[in-house]
Amino acid sequence: MSYFSATVRLWLSGAGTTPTIGGFMFGTLASVAAGVTVSTARWLVIDTIHHHTGIPRPNWDFSRFQDNVGAYNVLNDIHYKFYQFHANGLIALLFVYVARR
Repeated sequence: MSYFSATVRLWLSGAGTTPTIGGFMFGTLASVAAGVTVSTARWLVIDTIHHHTGIPRPNWDFSRFQDNVGAYNVLNDIHYKFYQFHANGLIALLFVYVARR
């Protein structure tokens, strides 16, 4: 966002020679907001493309989850978080490419 906003550019570069608590907090807040925005864009674009190309949504039987919570968490960590990281990275890379253009 620093390409579009002088305020954000100032937050990221620092106005003075020493770091401040306020600068740290603004940077942290901006990072969280950017992450949520990228995840939302991924959900809107890439997940929608997956569902339109024939990848079905799973039919979960939530009554059976209690006995298998550990296995589900391991599968979630191994597969979904890996996909989420790389799909979010693609969206962020596309945004940076457009912003630099």
